[in-house]
Amino acid sequence: MNTKGISHIEVILSFLIFMGFVMFAFYFFSPFEGTRLIESSKEYAFIDLMKNTSVELGSYPIGLDKDTKNKPEKIIEIVLSGINIEKKVRVENYLGEEIPSRRDNDIIRVKLEDSIYDEFDGGGDGFILIKFSEDIIPYEPSDDLNGLALNDENLIDIGVANKRTVVSEKRVSDLKNIYESGTAEYEKLGEYFNLPKRISFGFGIIFDDGDKIETLKDIPAGIDVFSEKKRVETLRIKSGKEGKVEFSEFIVKIW
Repeated sequence: MNTKGISHIEVILSFLIFMGFVMFAFYFFSPFEGTRLIESSKEYAFIDLMKNTSVELGSYPIGLDKDTKNKPEKIIEIVLSGINIEKKVRVENYLGEEIPSRRDNDIIRVKLEDSIYDEFDGGGDGFILIKFSEDIIPYEPSDDLNGLALNDENLIDIGVANKRTVVSEKRVSDLKNIYESGTAEYEKLGEYFNLPKRISFGFGIIFDDGDKIETLKDIPAGIDVFSEKKRVETLRIKSGKEGKVEFSEFIVKIW
């Protein structure tokens, strides 16, 4: 009886050991292992590429008393302190059109153009939006902002500042140039983004108007391509759209 009992236990143990080996082999030699690697690489690459092509954008809504329009000075000075000196300025009217401006440290000089003022509120007060970012292209030429300027805090109403992170068209373009500059630089990017050497990647942004920045290595025939995309706010640098924020599809592809 005892011998039979031991034999029965040995059979069960042998079966469990066998099943454990089968499961081990299935997990580590499974054809789906490559897919799991691709999926995790795609997620990490997407996060890192978004991080490395994004920039902070700050904005300040400014109300201007209607009396500023009738002053002999055609330029107004607005003091905004505590903003990183590396950040450049862009000023827009309520339609998003650029207004001539220049940053002199904490002082923003703005040309008092008629487009600042609108009768929609019945009072004829002015409105501008001052934007700050490292990737903004400043207004040129700024010489027309020299001369006597109006500086009266009673005529200026500074609203609540807003800060957000947006994708930078400039940084996507710069990264694309590195990606396409040669095999060595491409491989360095892969290492920087902690991608396994067997993984290839590409990325891009596509705007609603059809503008796009994309870069991809040649993809071998028969290879599955995995992609991740997200609709994001994007700070533009394209001529005629400098400083504007538009939506784009941010795309990362892994294979």
